[in-house]
Amino acid sequence: MEAIVAWIRSGTAGRKFNKYLFWAAAALSGMPFVAAELKLHINCISAVDAALCTVIDILDEDIDGEYTLAGTDRGEAEMPALVALIVEAMRLHPAAPEVQARGATCISFLVPFVEYASLQAVAPAAIVGVLTGSRRFPRRMDVISGAVAALRAFCDLARCKKRPDAKGAEVIVASLRREGAVDCIEQAFGYFSHYEDAMQMLEDAAAVSAQISGVEALLTRLGEEPATSHLRMAGLKAIFEEGRADLDFLSARACAAAVEACERMMLEASQYNESEKEPSDPPIDTQRLHEVASLLSGLCAGRLRAACLA
Repeated sequence: MEAIVAWIRSGTAGRKFNKYLFWAAAALSGMPFVAAELKLHINCISAVDAALCTVIDILDEDIDGEYTLAGTDRGEAEMPALVALIVEAMRLHPAAPEVQARGATCISFLVPFVEYASLQAVAPAAIVGVLTGSRRFPRRMDVISGAVAALRAFCDLARCKKRPDAKGAEVIVASLRREGAVDCIEQAFGYFSHYEDAMQMLEDAAAVSAQISGVEALLTRLGEEPATSHLRMAGLKAIFEEGRADLDFLSARACAAAVEACERMMLEASQYNESEKEPSDPPIDTQRLHEVASLLSGLCAGRLRAACLA
């Protein structure tokens, strides 16, 4: 371990090798080591990038990943300080898209572990940092993906008003609106709605939109998209996932609007596939759209029936 630390602190390791060194050290000493080294080398992009990659490897629940560090000491007591440290790293390296992207991704992983009492202190600065990066690199998919994932994590926590430690909810929601989270979401919609490999990012963005602007506003926005837009499917899935997680998320009016939107989007997709198209225009995956629409329609129909019986 001493040799690894000495090599990291020598500043002579190449960028890729530096990541391997951080990973090996984290496997032995966990998140506290990564946080300490990030603080020590916060002015060095190479070290910051390596530290952020390692934080992601520790927190990512995809245990099948080649570099997963699941089971490593996460140092959960120090996570509020780590969020603040990552925000500072993003502030110090505004022109480094990899720092902005990975910093935001780290924040998205860290937020669920931080209690509301602590989030009250770090959330506003974290939201500003994430949105600043998204404005600087609006067409970088990795930056926007990290940004909307972080915003969704904040929204999901802010919505948990039934928790006894939910005092920071108003602070979080106010920060999201004040700092222009809606603009970031619309930016993601505008630039990436036709990228099939951006589905998770679009789902995260749609979830944030639904929670800040409302489900009905999101459904209206989805209806404005062409039938071929991947945003439609991602948006319906986001509403389903959020509605499944929170019984209060979908009002009766929103449920009715969602059922109608699902029927309309399925019809439009079928009509598009049956129409004459250019050979280069791929058909819409109506099977997948039908699966997502059926899940959301079923959830909404169940809520409407329950409301009628109440």
